[in-house]
Amino acid sequence: MNSQEILQQKKMELKRIIESEVFITSKKEKSFSEAGVEYKWIFDFKRVLLKVEVLNLLSEIFWMIFKERGKFQIGCLEITGVVLVTSFIFKKFQDDGSKTNGFFIRKSRKREGFTRMFEGCELNEDPVVLVDDSMNSGKSFIRQIEALESQKKKVIAVFTMTRFRDLEYYQYLSSKNIEIISIFELDDFKDSLGVENVRDEKQNTPIPFKVDWLFRPEDPAYFLVVPKSAPVLDDTSVYFGSDGGYFWSLDKETGDVRWKFKVYSGSMGPRKKGKHILSSPKVHGGTVYFGAYDGNVYALETSSGKKKWVNMDADWIGSSPALAPDISLLFVGLEFGLLKKKGGIGAIDMKTGLMKWSFIMEKYTHASPAYSQKNRIVISGSEEGIVYGFNAINGKVLWKFLTGGAIKASFVLSEDEGYIAFGSFDTFIYVLDIKSGEVMQKWETGNNVYSDAIFKGDYLYMGCTDKMVYCFNYKNGDRVWEYKTNGRIFASPIIVKDRLYIGSNDGILYELTLLDGKVSGMFQSVERIVNRVAFDQKTQCFYVPTVANELYKLKYLEN
Repeated sequence: MNSQEILQQKKMELKRIIESEVFITSKKEKSFSEAGVEYKWIFDFKRVLLKVEVLNLLSEIFWMIFKERGKFQIGCLEITGVVLVTSFIFKKFQDDGSKTNGFFIRKSRKREGFTRMFEGCELNEDPVVLVDDSMNSGKSFIRQIEALESQKKKVIAVFTMTRFRDLEYYQYLSSKNIEIISIFELDDFKDSLGVENVRDEKQNTPIPFKVDWLFRPEDPAYFLVVPKSAPVLDDTSVYFGSDGGYFWSLDKETGDVRWKFKVYSGSMGPRKKGKHILSSPKVHGGTVYFGAYDGNVYALETSSGKKKWVNMDADWIGSSPALAPDISLLFVGLEFGLLKKKGGIGAIDMKTGLMKWSFIMEKYTHASPAYSQKNRIVISGSEEGIVYGFNAINGKVLWKFLTGGAIKASFVLSEDEGYIAFGSFDTFIYVLDIKSGEVMQKWETGNNVYSDAIFKGDYLYMGCTDKMVYCFNYKNGDRVWEYKTNGRIFASPIIVKDRLYIGSNDGILYELTLLDGKVSGMFQSVERIVNRVAFDQKTQCFYVPTVANELYKLKYLEN
């Protein structure tokens, strides 16, 4: 037999194994999606991938297909792919003594130790072939490719045992001239198993974004996966803080550093390591305001980064400020190291930095306050789970509302309706009346809520650590739609025209339709997106921050 006949014979041998051992129907054994939906059938390759004869057969097929491709390195996403990569590189060495570079990419960067994303052999200059047991939507390959391209590595092919869709579906791969090699597609099992290729009317999710520039500051705290300092814009610059203790002003057109400011570090204990600046800044009247974990609130000139004033009344500050220019006050959450004095809210004079009034809470106050100019009320909450409505002028408590869990995120106002929205670690999303604190609506989610809400018309949009993006009608209480991402959501949404944009810990910026929550576009970053993105109305560009303090400037590509 010639080589093609031998290859075909081996494929048929593998096909029989898949049909008899890998393909599992619900009648034989129940399996479920992450949402709890029972699958009618599933290809479970893990049942056979530790069998020597199966691995040897797969390795033979792989090298018969790639024997004339020259030198390359083999990579995968953990966990199943690691078995394949190990088998393939061992088989090559066993057959001819040559060494092939092998590595795997973590689904999320390790948060301790070396905090690596790439494990195994150190990446070399050879092109890359990515392998996996099967390919459905292809999204897992997209993330791997983006991660490799960030290291200036070229992916030339993806290899799988089964492919669920027609080749035309995978537009992202074809646009990058990446070859798709699958031993089988579902149509190959149509007669024997009764399955066939998934054929959608809509092709793979478009990626309507182009990276204009990417800024990477030093010393990111990979182990700290929480909402960090989100970017804000003015006419010339983008501002944000970083884990390394610097506050940055970048030219928003070029990404060049206009200035940077180092916060103090003397008062920071080891427990706060890596938490230098989590506070998202606010800009007003040529001044940028933010807090830091040195316990200080800063007011800097936007043009130069020169200090206007520093307030040092707290031990730590992770909260973001809320500005009330009409009464010249800044409101921010405070944190302390005392037994009965761990949190609170402070009202600081925007011109002088002097504390005008404060209120002490028994637990840490990470949550960012919100100010209602219409009602002269400021809203705040803390880990004790209590929401307070204060008289913004004098700090008098107007009302209190008790939730069942810590409050970590910010409060968002609908001034026109007189409502305030927030999420709690009791897994509920609440809408309260600003004046009274009375509950107007509440909805239960599947996990803690870290994301801020956003109002639009009669609707409220919000993300959650249950991986869901929710849309509610806050007038009648209806759940309008929900969309499940592939990662927990710490980031908060923004709305541009008729689209909602929100990042997820899967590293994807999702573009969803407001009407029905359908994905109309996406951008895959390498790191988690834990912050709200910023949008420049003038240039129609997005600024996307990541957990690594990176900042992407994305241009939107019109269809």
